[in-house]
Amino acid sequence: MPAHASPKQFPDPPPRTPRDVRAWLESAVARATGLDPDTVDPNRPLAELGLGSRQLVTLAAELADLTGRTLDPSLVFDHPTIAALAEAVLDDRPAAPATPREPDGTDPHRHDDDIAIVSMACRLPGADDPDALWRLLDEGREAVGDVPAGRWDTQDLYDPDPEATGRAYSLRGGYLRDIDRFDAAFFGISPREAAAMDPQQRLLLRTAWEAVERAGIVPATLNGSSTGVYVGLYDSGYLASAGLGELDGHVGTGTAPSVASGRIAYSLGLRGPAVTVDTACSSSLVALHLAARALAGGECDLALAGGATLLLTPRGHVEFSRLRGLSPSGRCSPFSADADGVVWAEGCGVVLLKRLADARRDGDRVLAVVKGSALNQDGRSQGLSAPSGPAQERVVRAALDTAGLRPHDIDHVEAH
Repeated sequence: MPAHASPKQFPDPPPRTPRDVRAWLESAVARATGLDPDTVDPNRPLAELGLGSRQLVTLAAELADLTGRTLDPSLVFDHPTIAALAEAVLDDRPAAPATPREPDGTDPHRHDDDIAIVSMACRLPGADDPDALWRLLDEGREAVGDVPAGRWDTQDLYDPDPEATGRAYSLRGGYLRDIDRFDAAFFGISPREAAAMDPQQRLLLRTAWEAVERAGIVPATLNGSSTGVYVGLYDSGYLASAGLGELDGHVGTGTAPSVASGRIAYSLGLRGPAVTVDTACSSSLVALHLAARALAGGECDLALAGGATLLLTPRGHVEFSRLRGLSPSGRCSPFSADADGVVWAEGCGVVLLKRLADARRDGDRVLAVVKGSALNQDGRSQGLSAPSGPAQERVVRAALDTAGLRPHDIDHVEAH
């Protein structure tokens, strides 16, 4: 619990019923937050009562000591309220095994829904194409570094104190170089319009064009085709501080995330759906999901799917410094005892998708097959940005069911 909280107060004997645990939790939350115990709502998520992530993990550890049980810290996230947590802590029932859908004589997955990835292109820290990315990974090189010169005004921006207002205790990240370089004339864009374009739009346009060429397709031949564009994109904040006198008729389209997919469709003459998605960290995966579903449903015959992120302001670093979520070491170490936070990075990736049957008919090189995907949301979990283990389990199982696969069919898992 926080330094100002009173020492742990464990009852003797330890609690034997959910009611006992609930009473202790109400008292512990009141001590941690300064609330009157009578006002602590047992049916409201603990995060809404004022407990941060570190306090929640500490609470889980104290519960383990209190009950003499081994408790996973995720318990307080999977059971976000005092009422739910009190029931779960003393629940001795073994977790129900996740049972796959039993076959009923019909295949839940239609193989004509399989989607082929026939090309890809990327711009990533230390790698300007998929081959360079493979070499980077194979050689174990690190692409994290300091803020590129001229990106932000870093003077007085760094401060090792996590509480320093308007500053960040780490500025390291995975940065792209030369994001200001763009061949506007190649795409038929005037210098004036190009300057008003969010660099994320420019990056997506270049990378999408390259993905088409890597598939052995002359971009001009797609003009008028039923090709879709699905893009995952944040609002980068580009020109957000522009004064009214700087609005020249191009800023609106140049900075609108919705235009990013439409600009690709316009440049290539594509007549399929053009959709920009912002679902935070999952945006590009959601774009891929939507593109695959559109192909399977016949909304388009070819689809570009991907996303881009550029760190055009230090907002992310400063905001996460307040949350103490940045890695002070400037290194991201997931699933490691050395993990100490996140490291922001930039990049752009685009894949070209086609129905697998069509790709085989046309003799395309199939790089990978998307057999299934699924979407859901956490619902009312432990705070707006906190994960929900049960919800994540449901979406993984839904994806497996859609793909007609079982957990033992999976050899590799990538986690975010």
